[in-house]
Amino acid sequence: MLDAAQHSADEAAWRRFDRLAVLGAIALSFGAYLLLVVTDPYDTGRFFRWPIGISDSSPRTADASRGRDPRFNAAVFGNSRGQILDPARLSDLTGRRFVQLTVPGTRAREQLTMLHWFVRHHADIGAVVLVMDEWWCTSDPALPITSPFPFWLYADDGIVYLKSIMRTQAFDRLWRRVRVALHMIPPNDPAGYWNYDLIAGALPDARKLESATPMAMGRVPDAPFPALERLRDEIARIDPAVPIVIVAPPTFHSLLPAEGSAEAARLAACKQALGVLAASRPRGAFIDLLVDSPLTRDPSNFREVIHYRGSVARGIEDAVAKAIGGG
Repeated sequence: MLDAAQHSADEAAWRRFDRLAVLGAIALSFGAYLLLVVTDPYDTGRFFRWPIGISDSSPRTADASRGRDPRFNAAVFGNSRGQILDPARLSDLTGRRFVQLTVPGTRAREQLTMLHWFVRHHADIGAVVLVMDEWWCTSDPALPITSPFPFWLYADDGIVYLKSIMRTQAFDRLWRRVRVALHMIPPNDPAGYWNYDLIAGALPDARKLESATPMAMGRVPDAPFPALERLRDEIARIDPAVPIVIVAPPTFHSLLPAEGSAEAARLAACKQALGVLAASRPRGAFIDLLVDSPLTRDPSNFREVIHYRGSVARGIEDAVAKAIGGG
C-alpha cells in the first residue's frame, strides 16, 4: 500500500512539474514575443517609437527602416542594376534628399512593395527614380520571384506583421537594435549606398561578354504587361507634381535579343509601354539605355554583362538629375 501511495504521489508531482514547465514555456514565449514587438527590431515604426536607425546588412530587411526615414524625400528603386547610383550625388544635383532602396536579386513584385512602403511613409515626396530591367516585361500576372523576400515586413496590415515577427532572424536584429540605441555600435548608413565598383577586379574578358546568352523576353509583343499595370496604380497615389524618372539600365550588347526577332519586338513593346507610362505623368521621364550603342559595346564599361561601372553610373545620375530638374 505504501508503494502504491508513493507511486501516486510521484505521478502527481510529475504532472505538476509538467504543467509548470508548459506554463513556463508559454510565459517565456509570450515574453520573447512581447520583447520583439516592443523593440521593433526592423525599425518599422508600427507600434512604438524608437530613434530611427538599425544595424542590418541585408537591404531586404534594412530598407524597412530606410524607406520610412523622414530625412529623405526621394528614392532609387530597383535591383542591383540600380544600386550603384549614388544617392548623395543625386541629392547634390537635384536638391532632393535621396535614399537607396534597391534590393539585389529582386524583380517587379518586390520593387513594387518597396515603392508602396516609401510612398506610404512620405506625404511630401521630392522625386522617384525607378531602375526597371527586362524582368518588368513579364506577362505572368503572378509576378514571380526568384529569391525569398519578407513581404510580411512591408505589409499594410499590422496583423500580418504580428503573425510573422516571431523568428530567429528577428532576435538577431533585436540585439543589434538595442546596441545601436545604447551607442555601442554605429547604425547603418541611412542612405543605404553600397558601391560594388569599389571591389577590386580586372577588366572582364571581352570574349565572355560577347558570348552571353540573350535575355529571354517571350515571343508575343502584344502580350500584357501586368507589372506595368500595377506600377501605374501605385504611382497614381503620388502627387502629379512629383518627378518620376524611369531608367532602363544598360547591359552589354550581347545580352540584347537579336534584331528583328520576336524577342526584340517584345522588348521594344515593353519599352514603349514604359515610355507611355512616364509620359502620362506631368513630370515623368523615360531614359532608355537598354540599347545597342557604343556604351554597351565597350567592355570597360562593365564588370560583367549586366553590371555597369561607376563611370556609367555617373552619366546616368546626370541624366536623371536633368530629367528631375534642380531645386
